[in-house]
Amino acid sequence: MIYVHVPFCHRKCTYCAFYSKVGTGNAAAYVDAILEEMERRKDEQAHPIQTVYFGGGTPSILPIEHLARIVEGLRRCFDLSQVQELTIEANPEDLTPDYLQALAGLRFFNRISIGIQSLDDGMLRLLNRRHTAQQALDAVANAHAAGFSNISVDFIYGVNDLRDLIDLRDLNDLRDLNDLRDLNDLRDLNDLRDLNDLSGAGCAGGEG
Repeated sequence: MIYVHVPFCHRKCTYCAFYSKVGTGNAAAYVDAILEEMERRKDEQAHPIQTVYFGGGTPSILPIEHLARIVEGLRRCFDLSQVQELTIEANPEDLTPDYLQALAGLRFFNRISIGIQSLDDGMLRLLNRRHTAQQALDAVANAHAAGFSNISVDFIYGVNDLRDLIDLRDLNDLRDLNDLRDLNDLRDLNDLRDLNDLSGAGCAGGEG
């Protein structure tokens, strides 16, 4: 597996413990450093690479040209012929139709992990998220329209024990998106309701 950490965010979320910096002022220099490290370590590949994962931080904060440079470096330095999954984490507010079309145009990523966290606007404000519930739903639909069929979404459950704010309505909203019913199997999510005292729970796992 190759993991590419993108440590930039629009702002810090209240729950996040991953290393990140607000803003992208030195993003170009950081990309230069990633490319330099790739060149130094390109002969260290001892086993076939099956997964490439861009995490953060917020990888989708990077302009497409920065992502394109990283992708080009990966292709140049490593044998990716056996890679099965190439994932990028993204925040809903970044996933405009234009950005997603450009992302698809890289012909690299085959999975998007979207940090939705909640479909309750009050909870999103509490978590210091920038997007709204509607933007989250639009992001999933936009990703699908851009040609991405492998889409995962992150939900957070149990914030300050406010269980009534995050429930299966969130997941039903996703399921009801037109033509997106195959994106998530809700059996795992329904299993959460059977846990003790979690009759209102609804959350899925993935990115931050």
